[in-house]
Amino acid sequence: MPARTPEGAEAALNATRDRIAETGVSEPLSSARDYVLRVAQASLYQVEAARIVAKGDLPPAMKAFAQELQATHTAALEDLRTAAKASGHASLVPETVNQEQAEQLDELRGATGTRLQQLYRRQQEAAFEDMVQLHEQYEKYGNVPALMRYAGRYRPVETEHLLRIRDDAMRVAQTLAPQ
Repeated sequence: MPARTPEGAEAALNATRDRIAETGVSEPLSSARDYVLRVAQASLYQVEAARIVAKGDLPPAMKAFAQELQATHTAALEDLRTAAKASGHASLVPETVNQEQAEQLDELRGATGTRLQQLYRRQQEAAFEDMVQLHEQYEKYGNVPALMRYAGRYRPVETEHLLRIRDDAMRVAQTLAPQ
């Protein structure tokens, strides 16, 4: 299991950068509008996904992780609203997820048992990879200081979440491997 160390966090960031390079997403994000929109929608998605998972037949550790994500992203959304308001961008914070996230939530609602667990894990890893990259880019290239500070505050949080979901996936894979 990878250690949760600065080296482990750097490895997660490097893997995310590699994934971005492979998919062609490399343009720095500098628009406050885009940043606020994407971060708010991601947090709204995380909160709703956690609610769905809390109702599912999943291992207690996964439910606890989902509850932690719900609390973290509820607080992050409030912090984002505060930062957006302080910088004159309060009207940019949406109240709904985007179409892709809505479809992912529908997938979660329709899944049960092992399928729900796999789907949730896969969606979370992709979401955290995107958020780490998004926060990293805005922290470096953003144009609104309050939002840049927000990005700097939440990038390590999302990196930790990414490491934890990968640790969980590794443990599951090890238990399923033939002995």
